[in-house]
Amino acid sequence: MAAVMDRVRHHLGAEPQHFLSFQSKIGPVKWLEPSTEVTLRKFAEEQRKQVLAIPISFVSEHIETLYEMDILYKEMAEKIRLPFFRVPTLNCHPLFIQSLADLVETRLHPQTKRVVKQAGQR
Repeated sequence: MAAVMDRVRHHLGAEPQHFLSFQSKIGPVKWLEPSTEVTLRKFAEEQRKQVLAIPISFVSEHIETLYEMDILYKEMAEKIRLPFFRVPTLNCHPLFIQSLADLVETRLHPQTKRVVKQAGQR
């Protein structure tokens, strides 16, 4: 989370507030807190201007992003008048795929030194 926010701060040249929340609780088992539902309600009570959700635990679009975040949380946020936006997941972004390939190569051939490119470099 800290590394993600460092990149966001660097890119924006600003210090946005950030919070971590959890989703996908199923059944009566205790789950990680705070939940995204509770966090959205809290933000509405605090009269926050908007929410930008960054699904840092997901590398591809699936039910928890497409349905839970894009539909359920967005509808909930609209009902409590809190503009809700979400950053897309990495999916098949070329830099993500290259990073995975580099990790595999490093594991297969640990003696070979690899140059890791920064985002945006070619």
